[in-house]
Order: sequence, then C-alpha cells, then structure tokens
Amino acid sequence: YLHDRDNLVKHLFAAIHLTSGMPAQSEELRLLRWADTATVPRNIFIYQGKIIFIFSYNKATTISNRSYYIVRFPCPIISQSLFFYLAYIRPFTDLLARQLHTVEGSVSTNPHIFTRYDSRTGCFSTDTCLRSLQLSTKSCTIPLTIQVYRHMAIGIVKKHIQPLLQPFGPDALIEFESFLKTLAFQTGHSIKRHTQAYALEEAYPAKLQPDLIDRYYHSSLLWHSF
Repeated sequence: YLHDRDNLVKHLFAAIHLTSGMPAQSEELRLLRWADTATVPRNIFIYQGKIIFIFSYNKATTISNRSYYIVRFPCPIISQSLFFYLAYIRPFTDLLARQLHTVEGSVSTNPHIFTRYDSRTGCFSTDTCLRSLQLSTKSCTIPLTIQVYRHMAIGIVKKHIQPLLQPFGPDALIEFESFLKTLAFQTGHSIKRHTQAYALEEAYPAKLQPDLIDRYYHSSLLWHSF
C-alpha cells in the first residue's frame, strides 16, 4: 500500500504540471507544500471551493527584487484526486509509516506533497520529477524534459489559445483599466497605487486580491478547455 502511495504521488506530479495552466518551473512545483512550517508557509489553499496553488517564488523575483504571487488552478479531476489524497490517503500512510517505524514517531508530518512515504523532510529530486513527466508522456514522439515542456506549452498558447496572449498586468483588469484610471486620476493617484493601497480586502494579501485570483482562474480555464 505504501509503495502504491508513492506511485500515485509520482503520477500526481506530472498530472498537476500538465493541467494547471502555464507550467511552473521544476523548483517551484517539486517544493509544493500542503502544510505550514516554522519558516515557510504552505502553497495549497481553498478558494471559492477550488484547490489553488499559490507561489511567491519565481524568476522575476530574483531579477527585479520585486515579489508577486502566481496562482495556479489544477483541472477539476486532478483537484479531486489531490483532495482525496490529502484528506484520506496521506494521513493514513503517515500513520502506517510511524507504526512500521519507517519514520520516527516523534517526527511531524512531511509538509511536502511530492515525497516518499519514508522521507522525514525531503521532497522529490529533479531527476524524480523528470521521470514522472516522461512516464506520463510516453506517447510523445520526443522525450520531454521540464524545460522542453515549458517551451512547448508556451508555443501552444501562442498558436492556439489567443486570449491568453492579451496583456496581463497584476495591478488591474484590462477591461476595467480605463475606469480605474479615471478613478485614480480623480484622487490624484497612479493606477498602480490606487489598486494596491486602497479598498483592499483585509482577508487577502495586498498583492493577491480576489480580482487577480479570478484572472488566474480564467487563464487556467482556457488551458483546461484546450
């Protein structure tokens, strides 16, 4: 049962990577956490009844020193599989591992999604993530790597999913932008300051308001439909 659990998680990596919109970098996804730690918050949340992944680490952060959030929505069937895994399978296999003494009983649950049942704190290596992707894409005529698939996904979007090519700014909805500009000018603010500092919902981070999450959701829906 524990080995079957590991096989499920191995397939789950590729399933999430392939179906959650524009693919994440390998380092982002393999470190996906379902539980908070003392130093790092989890990446998995529930938003309006849907599982979402929230990442604050990305390439733009290291280049510009300005962090912002990336939100990904897995497709419904993968969301359901992930829910069953986290709600039923993961707690049971963690209990089995402690009872069989494959991990110490005093060790808290591994916060990573992609990990072996007998791993205390670690997560999948880059090679394991690569094997997971290649195992799920055997019918592809060329062997895929994480980077090759990212480039392929971007190429597919450019050729077949034109709505995703519309300008995307995290500060405002495109169709709402002209209206926000008018409001911002009336109050003597830039549109960026107007959207980031005023009328924010306190339950959400300032740079991750519901409007932005909804935009990520609609982008993911286009990918799911394709």
